[in-house]
Formats: sequence, structure tokens, C-alpha cells
Amino acid sequence: MTDPLPATTDEASLGEILGAALRSVAREPDDDHCDRLAARAQYQAALDLSDQLAGVFAVSSGEVFDALCSIPDNMLVLLESPEGWTALAGYVATDFGVPIVTYRPTIH
Repeated sequence: MTDPLPATTDEASLGEILGAALRSVAREPDDDHCDRLAARAQYQAALDLSDQLAGVFAVSSGEVFDALCSIPDNMLVLLESPEGWTALAGYVATDFGVPIVTYRPTIH
């Protein structure tokens, strides 16, 4: 709940009035927004990894993405780090009959 604006300027300083006004319009990110943002970042990471692995496995990025979509939910955190991308590359390599690769993503 935000603080109500003071009724008159006699009751509060200009800073307090401005602060109350800003608090009344400031929007805190809600949990739903944060969850959607995290899901979007995960999705984008999977797309980027798919594009990179397509050349390594000599298949389309769509095929790699489909393979990534079948990984267990508890492995999705691996999309958040370069080391995780390496682990996922080895995991999906078996889907394409490719020997375990020593894939290392480029870190910018």
C-alpha cells in the first residue's frame, strides 16, 4: 500500500510530497513479471544454443531445439551458464548419434 499524498503543503515538506507522489506511481515488478522474464531468457538461451549446436551436429537448429525441449525440467538451469551449455551439448549429442562433443560456447 502506498502512502497517501499529504492534504496540504503545510503538513509536509516538498520532498515528502514528491516522494509520496513518486511512490504512488512507482510500480514494483511483480513475481509474475519476473517469472515471464526468466522464461523468456531461458527460451532465448535455448534458441541461441540450438543455432550454435546445429553446425556442430550437422542438423538444423530446429532439430536441436526439439531435442532441448525434451530435457528434464531440472536440467533447464543448465541454460544459464557456459558450463551448462557444454553439458547440454553432450546430453543432446546422443539424440543425433554424435559422439560426445567437447563444445565450448564463446563468452563475450
